[in-house]
Formats: sequence, structure tokens, C-alpha cells
Amino acid sequence: MEYSSKLSDLQSKQQIDISQTYQSWRQLTAHYRASYAGGMGWKNIGGKDYLYRVTNRTGGARSLGPRSPATEEIYAKFHDGKVREKMRLKELTASLSILAGGARAGKINRVPRITANILRKLDEQDVLGRNLVVIGTNAVYAYEAAAGCLLDTGLTATTDCDLLWDARTTLRLAGPEVRDGGLLAVLQSVDKSFQATHANTFSAVNSSGFMIDLVKAAPSPPWRAEASKLAEYDALSASEIINLKWMLASPKFDATAIGEDGFPVPIIAPDPRAFAIYKLFLSRQPERDPAKKERDNRQAFAVTELIETQFTHLPFDHDSQRIFPAEMRGLVDELRQPFIGREDHEDLPEAFKQKE
Repeated sequence: MEYSSKLSDLQSKQQIDISQTYQSWRQLTAHYRASYAGGMGWKNIGGKDYLYRVTNRTGGARSLGPRSPATEEIYAKFHDGKVREKMRLKELTASLSILAGGARAGKINRVPRITANILRKLDEQDVLGRNLVVIGTNAVYAYEAAAGCLLDTGLTATTDCDLLWDARTTLRLAGPEVRDGGLLAVLQSVDKSFQATHANTFSAVNSSGFMIDLVKAAPSPPWRAEASKLAEYDALSASEIINLKWMLASPKFDATAIGEDGFPVPIIAPDPRAFAIYKLFLSRQPERDPAKKERDNRQAFAVTELIETQFTHLPFDHDSQRIFPAEMRGLVDELRQPFIGREDHEDLPEAFKQKE
């Protein structure tokens, strides 16, 4: 069964152009924030001028020394560089706006607006991929974008976003407006209507009913104590799910999808082989909702189709299967069976790294 359709030549060019421009914008944005966030200026102390550097991240300031030819040169280079990079960012942003219009016209704008804005904010806070990984249905957008195709919309329609927290990491948010509120504050900076569903919950929901579910791998052994929150001050806790530790151990898959607004969206998800195996495993669980089981099954085979025809550099070989739990390794042959003997393998289109 064919689950996907290839992008047209025009659509492929649109995706490549916007992804490449976005990569440049993202790299320059990261450099700008690291090098020029805050400001630099003179402060008169005791009748003598001192050069001070202020950073947005900490809000602190440090002296670079009294006014001298050396500190005046530092000051001039800082402000000249800041103006130059700010202008370049403005130019790249304008280019992205034009390309976003083309992406909308070309109908490659896929990721729902609320999901796209949340993922962009998480990436801006430097927690996407470091603390949190996108699992569940929204990960499919990463796989289809990297494969240069469009999957059946029935496979991607969802009203929630599942985030897997790596409990081995510590959450460090960048901005003061979210630093003291944790993940819920990040969500509220995107949509003020987000609220925890109840005390010590692992879910947050907005006024439209869109839900964010935070999960983590259950500890092993089960009685070992682990933190349940990304930070002590966070209103959200993570729900413990068994059979997820190996998902954290799988390689991360980094791709740039396109949001409904036409702008790029960074998505970091599990390796597509891990996703396909886990989805097929879920579809076999008797307590799983029948409608979800059916979609789990279809998603598993749809992503396997991409692996077999597009991601040929990601084979289901012996080495890749070592990370799967023993009870899941037997599902590999079942996943691959419909594609054995097919001769329509193609090289993987370029997958671009991302974000704001």
C-alpha cells in the first residue's frame, strides 16, 4: 500500500530553498544571541568611564576595564558587528517571509499552527532535542519532510502533542519571562490560555482543547526514585511510561518541516525505525483504544515505507535492532514484509537542520 506521494519538482525546490534559508537564519540567530544579546556601554564610576557588558540570559553585567584605546576598540567592534548582523537577520527574515508565501501556495505547509509555534519556542529556549523530543503523531511531520513527500493527512491529524522528557537532563530556560515558570510558562508564552489540567498533572490544555502531554521513561528498576518534573518550580509533571528507555537511546532525527503559516518548524524526533517499531507495538496492546490502535498500525507501516524507499541509509540491520527490547525485535520482519522485493528504492532527499 502506498502511504505517501512524492513532492513535485516545484514543491521540492520550495522546501529546499526555505530549509536552506532557515538554516542560515537559525545559525545567525544563535550567533547573534550568543554574541550580542544584552548590550555594552560606558558607566561612570568615581569620575572615570568603565566599559560594561550586559547579557540578557543572566541579567548581569561585568566590567571590561576603564576607557582606553583597547576598550574603545572593543566597544566599536561590538556595536558595528551588532548592527551588521541585525541587518543580515532582517534580510533573511524578509526572504523567509517570501518563501513562506510560496510554501503556502505550494501546499507544503503541514504542521498545525499551534504545534509549530510551540516547537519553535522550545527550540528558541534550547530545550528541543536537549531536554525534550517529539514523539507520537507530530514526529511524522519530520519523517515526511526529510523524505521529500506528503503522507496521507489521516496519519498526521491530531489535537495534541506528545513530548518525551529525558529525565537525565536538567531544564535550563533562557528568558526571564519563562525561567521561573518552567515548561508551562513556555507554553503560555505561545498561548496564554494554556493551563495544567489539574494539580501535579502531566498535561496542559488551551482554550481550543489542544493538549500537550509530557511523558518520560519509567525508571528501571521501577522503585528507583527519579524527578517527575523538569524543574522544581514547574507546574507540569511527567507521566511514566514503560518501554521508553530504549526510545531515548535511539539516535535523534533532526528535520525541518513547514508550518501552516508557511514558515519552517524544527522537529527533533526519535529515529524513524524506533518510531515504527514502537507504533506497531502499541497497536498490539489490548488496552489501547481501537481507533488509536488502527492509526498506530498505519503510521508504523507508513514510516517503514519511508525507511525502505527513502531512508536507505537507515536499514533495519542487526546493529540497529540491538537497541530494541527483545519483545519488539520480532516485529521488524513483519514491518518489512510488504516492502521486500520492491525495486523502487530512491536516495534520501537532503534533510535540513533547523530553527529559530
